[in-house]
Amino acid sequence: MVDQSTVGWAVWRGSRMACSRPAPYKQTIVPIPPEAVQQRSGRPGKARQYATAIILNIAALAAGTVMGWPSPAERLLTNATGSPLDPDGDGVGDPVSTQHFSWLASVNFLVGLVGTLLAWGGRVAGLVVAVPYALSWIFIATTDSLLPLYAARLLGGIASGATLVISPLFIAETAEDEHRGALGTFLAVGINSGIFVTSAVASFTSYRATPLVLLLLPAVYFLCLLKLPETPVYLVKRGRTAAARRSLAWYRGGLSAAVDAELEALQAAAKREESASASDSDSASLRDLFTHRGTRRALVQSLVLFANQQFCGVIAVLSYSEEIFHEAGSSLSPSAAAMVVAALMAVATYLSSFLMDRAGRRTLMAASNIIMAVCLVTLGGFFYAKSVVYDLSAVGWLPVLATSVYVVAFASGMGPVPLVLLSETYSTRARSLATAVGTGCQTLCAFASTKFFVDVKELFGMYGLLWLFAGFCAAGAAFVLLVVIETRGKTLDHILAEFHGDLRPAVAPVSQDDDDDEVFRRAEPTAAP
Repeated sequence: MVDQSTVGWAVWRGSRMACSRPAPYKQTIVPIPPEAVQQRSGRPGKARQYATAIILNIAALAAGTVMGWPSPAERLLTNATGSPLDPDGDGVGDPVSTQHFSWLASVNFLVGLVGTLLAWGGRVAGLVVAVPYALSWIFIATTDSLLPLYAARLLGGIASGATLVISPLFIAETAEDEHRGALGTFLAVGINSGIFVTSAVASFTSYRATPLVLLLLPAVYFLCLLKLPETPVYLVKRGRTAAARRSLAWYRGGLSAAVDAELEALQAAAKREESASASDSDSASLRDLFTHRGTRRALVQSLVLFANQQFCGVIAVLSYSEEIFHEAGSSLSPSAAAMVVAALMAVATYLSSFLMDRAGRRTLMAASNIIMAVCLVTLGGFFYAKSVVYDLSAVGWLPVLATSVYVVAFASGMGPVPLVLLSETYSTRARSLATAVGTGCQTLCAFASTKFFVDVKELFGMYGLLWLFAGFCAAGAAFVLLVVIETRGKTLDHILAEFHGDLRPAVAPVSQDDDDDEVFRRAEPTAAP
């Protein structure tokens, strides 16, 4: 029998999850004996865990290529004289209308949520994801008509949505606690790196060759994933104890007392999860999200932040970056400028993981919104001046600079922080459903901001569209400063108490025997009606 006062803890990350972004997995905390904590895996185990994360995030890289494809493809497909599509076979390309292209650029976000719902845990699910990725690029490389292009984007969107569940789940089920935070940043880095890879490949290859090169990513991912063992959590939940022990030994660098102790902890957690899932009170209903004051406030915060995240215009700017630079008459070529922007975003996403616990969540989001607003106002001013026939050739570098600072600001704040807050502001009881609602809001906002980019631009001009995005950023900054609760360095009971309106230190401290559901129940009675 393990002493409950032990300081070593393992986190059981369950596969029940409805999240399409870095995953706030359902957690049950179980103790690990102190001697096991002292015998953590050495260099081989750490190397294998990092290698696993890299392999799983090749799929994230592929998701980034799906998101990044519209930017280089837009100028080619809408070209009135040189479109690569030739449905009539007469040797004369048929251009895609701007309305049709807006659907091609956005439909992957609309079906991305479907991919998250179709995803399940385990290595087989990860292998299956490679198939729609591959089919998507094959369709794009070989088709001469519009309908297969839509099919390709639908397949790519479904695969991307599934990836954003499967990859973090697989990593969470194989990584040790001390490595999980660092490995969790790989997902966002992989996606943004994929956007850069698409811009780079498209700059040096033809329209038809680009998808064939990008097809290598799902192929390499599939072959590498075949070599990895199934996750120990997945095997334990299916009663395959011997296989789970071998898997755990591989991911920890060999058999040891720590492996056996961790296996026992996983088995105990699996039993606890089964018992908990048998109780209707274990999960919140949609009604609970709105009737409990603290959960309602947390949900409103999440929904507003996700709307802020998408309506700041980042997806639209990335999807149409080459068009923006082309219209601006930038001193850099549109493709080169898009590559610079994508590379900066990938680097900034990685650096944001170091800023998160140093600057604080509210500070990062407020600064991010303010800087993005300034950049968008500047970029809009450039387009306005250009529209009234000012000669701006002397400042042709300005659009690249403003857009670069804009994406760095987004990747350092409004990109990752709302996702972190989603996992920090709910009890386990409410987290799964709240994540599903937040994810749905995020996906719909991403679709809307990308789909209606063209319509709003035609109505107000490029400068009006950019100023509209700047207005959303300014409103977002005000919301963050006036409403959002800072969570940096706070325990879950403190956070939940703040959301319930109980800021007094009288909230009972949490013992190591308590889970966060108990914290939720403690804080709730003290809330104002």
